[in-house]
Amino acid sequence: MFRGRKDWVSWTTKLNRSAGFNWTDSKPKIALIKIMADERAPNCCDCRQKQARSLHRKTRVTGMIRHHANCSLRLFLTIGIVILIGLPLTVRADIRTTIDRGQSVVVKLFGAGVGTLDSYGSGVLVSADGHVVTVWNHLVNTGFLTAVTADGRRFSVDVLGTNADLDLAVLKLKCGEDDQFAFVDYQTEARAETGESVLAFSNMFHVATGSEPVSVVHGVIACETVLDAGLGRWEFPVKSPVYLIDAITNNSGAAGGLLTNSEGIPVGLLGREIRHRETDMWVNYAVPWTSLRPAISAALSGRRPPSTTDSDSERTAISDRDLTGRFGLTLLPEVVPNTPAFVDRIIEGSSADTAGLKRGDLILMVNERVVRSARDFRIELNGFRRNQQISITVNRNEVLQTFSLRVPWSRQWRPGASDLPFWFFARLRKWSATCRSDLLSGFQLEFNRHPLNLQRTSRWKSVL
Repeated sequence: MFRGRKDWVSWTTKLNRSAGFNWTDSKPKIALIKIMADERAPNCCDCRQKQARSLHRKTRVTGMIRHHANCSLRLFLTIGIVILIGLPLTVRADIRTTIDRGQSVVVKLFGAGVGTLDSYGSGVLVSADGHVVTVWNHLVNTGFLTAVTADGRRFSVDVLGTNADLDLAVLKLKCGEDDQFAFVDYQTEARAETGESVLAFSNMFHVATGSEPVSVVHGVIACETVLDAGLGRWEFPVKSPVYLIDAITNNSGAAGGLLTNSEGIPVGLLGREIRHRETDMWVNYAVPWTSLRPAISAALSGRRPPSTTDSDSERTAISDRDLTGRFGLTLLPEVVPNTPAFVDRIIEGSSADTAGLKRGDLILMVNERVVRSARDFRIELNGFRRNQQISITVNRNEVLQTFSLRVPWSRQWRPGASDLPFWFFARLRKWSATCRSDLLSGFQLEFNRHPLNLQRTSRWKSVL
């Protein structure tokens, strides 16, 4: 036992000096202080010195063990950090390569916008010779289409073929024989599964105009299903299943863009901006390449694409008689399928004349719906109510013009003085269809030979 603080400090100092410890070493000092504070410590100085040396050796061994443990822990942490940093860098490099490859095969399309419709879009190169696939929209029908490739080169475009059932158009760049382009293999058998990550490439919002890269959107395949959607009176024509994408991919100008999986393999073609019929919500979708492959192959080979639906034949078109009688408008005869809707005649004072339509106009659109043929135009007119205002877009002397046509309440055209004889015999033949006489047939024959009535004969055939 110590009699006072002075004796304890003196004894501790002597013991440290005899044991070879320095007061600057905090750990042995603290260890000795703990020993001296214990009343049960031995009174022999030699025992205390041995105990202090033993404790010092244990302290050194413990310190070495802690040091090695810390070094090992630091080593493992360093290896883990290197792995965590290096793996994303490798993945990021693969994604960068996939994005560069996808951006190189998407072309920017620029044409004539009509009304609220955009004047720009997207397309995908499917051959090294410059064949492009896109959505069959108003840009394709206007005839003023320019394609800009990823390296900034500009080309005029020819339309090789279209498919209304798939809403697809195949184009050809007017390039030289030596021009070669990066392209995607449309013959691929790849399909996207539900929950799979995808990349959407397109020129949405007119971001790129030259050599700038197109935009990329990352998304996930929500499901593959048949889509019941449209925009206004336009109905989505594709009846086969399409991919619904959990991302905002179908923006302005995105129609005709490319959809790939995370490895860069093409899986679909981005569609238009449309709304679901039941929920009225905007739909982000893409048509699978497996559905488009037959139509693309047929267009590239010059064959007629296979038809998957006969919905057009089930739709009712306004007759030539009503078209002339109600609107005062006559189109060129439909001598071949898909005859263009060229205006052949405008009756003075009719609705078509008041609207400003002229002979030779090529009708391209009714409101915001594309007119592909004369039959399409007559089908569109048949869906409007009386006194309803219609927007007609035509190509007149290589210039797009829009006119406002009002649906009349009733027939505006009536037989004039020169038309009365022919109208009389037409009515007479209709009334006496079951009891025709030879005299009436003779009069009809002589009347049809009259020069003034030759051009009216085909028109009145529908009346009879």
